[in-house]
Amino acid sequence: MTYSIEERALIVLSSIEGVGPRRISRLLAAVQRPQEVFALDPGTLREILGPALCARFLQCACDGDHEALFKRLDALDVRAVTRYSPQYPAALEDIFDPPYVLYVRGTLPLAQEKAVGVVGSRTATRYGQSAARSLSAQLARQDVCVVSGMARGIDSAAHLGALDAGGKTIAVMGCGLDICYPPENRGLFDRIAGQGALVSEYLPGAQPLPIHFRQRNRIIAGLSQACLMVEGARRSGAMITVDFAADAGREIFAVPGPIDSPMSESPNQLIRDGAHLAASAMDIVETMGWGVRTAEKPRGNTSSVQLDAQEAAVVAPLLREDLTFDELEQITKMQPQALNSLLTMLSLRGIIKQHPGGVYSTQ
Repeated sequence: MTYSIEERALIVLSSIEGVGPRRISRLLAAVQRPQEVFALDPGTLREILGPALCARFLQCACDGDHEALFKRLDALDVRAVTRYSPQYPAALEDIFDPPYVLYVRGTLPLAQEKAVGVVGSRTATRYGQSAARSLSAQLARQDVCVVSGMARGIDSAAHLGALDAGGKTIAVMGCGLDICYPPENRGLFDRIAGQGALVSEYLPGAQPLPIHFRQRNRIIAGLSQACLMVEGARRSGAMITVDFAADAGREIFAVPGPIDSPMSESPNQLIRDGAHLAASAMDIVETMGWGVRTAEKPRGNTSSVQLDAQEAAVVAPLLREDLTFDELEQITKMQPQALNSLLTMLSLRGIIKQHPGGVYSTQ
């Protein structure tokens, strides 16, 4: 990967332990161009960084093997996107302490693409995981990118829903991109790298420390135009992302849950406090003014699907949300035998899919 002089300077700066966005900002305020930071006199550096960090900075500037850093990134198929890079997401300028460098595996969506941050508890219930997966699949079928943190529970379900629907997803990691965390998500990790993007502000080798996960939440909020809280107890850590999103001016949505479930306390409280209720992806898409896709997403090399009137009557409501047999029967007013026959034929043609629990979708 080829980088400009300015980009290389920022990448090296961000690689120095203890030199985060705020200190980089102070260093850059003292120079005209990033590469000039390494020519600052020791007195200025001590004033900005303090004695201990100044010594570390000087050692890195003089003795650091910078070429080894760039070779390692290339070997891991990781590219650095800096605030001087055209690919840097401009939306991150809205958050507190935007990172000067993002490390990326995969493909970041274009700036104009729609994105929703989907967050919730690591100890999600079956209801929460089902809602996260279903809503994320619906969002993906509306060409909305799903952004989450690849943690256990809601995050993993959200990524899987988007991937299974053939959509795009971004996982913001709290460690280096050479580390899969949690380790049981290796398959998901590889799928996201191939179908979306893995993103981190931490160099390869950085461990999944608790402070990293809090910090990465602001990036999830920044990369998204809206934030969806699926499930979480009263003091759920996912609320940190919601707070970052609200501070950045993002729209907040929440999935209503059972009133007697402790895991629904956070989303239900958000709704009481004025967050948008999200019972389907259409609630988000319509509120955001993104326009609803009315045509089915092509499968493979098929550019269009021919449906007769009865088939279209079944498929149309499934384009809005996943439904059970009873719900489809009520909406279409069809006789059970006729509806069952249509669902079977549509499933065999690959137009719809039946999921466990008798739920149907268009993917």
